[in-house]
Amino acid sequence: MLIVGLLFPILFGFIISLLIVSDIPIFERISIAYGLGFGLLTLAMFFLDVAGIKFSLINTVILISALMILSLTYLLLRHKISYPSLRKLNVFKKIKQTISSLSIFEGIIIGLLIFFLLSNIAISVYWPVWEADAMGMFDFRARVFAETESISEAARTITVISPGYFLAYPPLASLASTWLYLCGWATPKVFYPLLLISLAIICYYSLRDYSLRYHALLFTLIIVIHPAIYFHATASYINFPFAFYFAVGIMYLYRWMSTQKRGFLSLAGIFFALFAWTRRESLLFFLGSLAVLIIFAISQRRFFAPILFALLYFSVEPLWNIYLSAKPFWIIYLKNFLYSQFSLIDTVVASSSFIPEVSRVPGMFNRFFDFAHWRTALIWLRLWIISPHRETFYSLFLITLLCIDRIRKHLFLFLLVYLNLVLFTLAGYMVLMNRVLMNRELWKGTTSSAKRLFMIFPPIMWYFMALVTAETKDESSS
Repeated sequence: MLIVGLLFPILFGFIISLLIVSDIPIFERISIAYGLGFGLLTLAMFFLDVAGIKFSLINTVILISALMILSLTYLLLRHKISYPSLRKLNVFKKIKQTISSLSIFEGIIIGLLIFFLLSNIAISVYWPVWEADAMGMFDFRARVFAETESISEAARTITVISPGYFLAYPPLASLASTWLYLCGWATPKVFYPLLLISLAIICYYSLRDYSLRYHALLFTLIIVIHPAIYFHATASYINFPFAFYFAVGIMYLYRWMSTQKRGFLSLAGIFFALFAWTRRESLLFFLGSLAVLIIFAISQRRFFAPILFALLYFSVEPLWNIYLSAKPFWIIYLKNFLYSQFSLIDTVVASSSFIPEVSRVPGMFNRFFDFAHWRTALIWLRLWIISPHRETFYSLFLITLLCIDRIRKHLFLFLLVYLNLVLFTLAGYMVLMNRVLMNRELWKGTTSSAKRLFMIFPPIMWYFMALVTAETKDESSS
């Protein structure tokens, strides 16, 4: 059952990926299948709970199996999958050809990638869950879910923490761990390093579309060994899955913009939806990405694209709030749109769930143009965000300046990266000013959450740097 616990979600994600996109490399599809399969599996467990059915191992397997059978039937009827097409894969032949064509430099990079990824798996499997937040929240919640096989029953059962805190975060990471516990795993931490491997493979193929092989391998290695990414891939936190779904969503969104390949936009929308299913703070960055997509859609006359992207995202984003509220759906829906800018601003950096009173808004607006407060906010940003990631920031700014002539070629990726960074900065400023208005200690409760949240950015920052410094095949041959 241990292996089935990993292979079953991958098979589910693999079949769903066939419905969404065709003609992608088999290893990229398997990597998509891992993140997609586990994410959609947790949604299936959630809907079982909503229907009043326990998400036991048997019930979950029956539901997912039914979905897979329906999907395979559709694929076979539409002739989108057949035995001859499977024979054309020639996986082992392609691997042999690739290995024989590697240069020494590429071989060294692949060796380092294998070493770091296997080390990450070993660390995760060897050490039990020990992180404070994981033991007190995410892994604890997964254990209770596995015991009760119900979210609502788990919330009624616990006594050591309040139900409000217990259900404060969307359940993707906890339900993924719950699934592994139900399958007999002693620790669910294996989920995270395998997600890191998926990120590495998707990064490589996302770079390979635009660059030579050695360049794609080098920047994939840089992303994998980034300290924040590498550490959190060994911890049972929600931060790395949050970063994974955001980074992969941005990559496929940009790849759709640059190639118009069918299915990439849908993949981006689904990954952004799972991004929202991991933490509450996704809406701000979704809106930033949607704004860039709207600009692109207008320039290319692809007006349906932002609608599809938004529909996929909002099919999942409100679910957890609706589940936790006894109010009608339309009230929750209006609340998300009318007041989310305030709740987001606080939750982007602070861990408390605070929605400012309307009377405080004018004071916050006036302070927005107070340069003294901006100076305080920029000092906070430099000390707690830029300094821990100074190599990434300095590299980003330097490469942007040196490769300014190439920015136009990747303009929309430039906008995706920089606009979301600006939104993060503005959100951080508003949180600090909110704390001033409430007479709270300025730094308390903000820095650790901000540092964990910021880890969504290094993968897309290095992805952007890789593309603008890439030497294309045409340039290499000339």
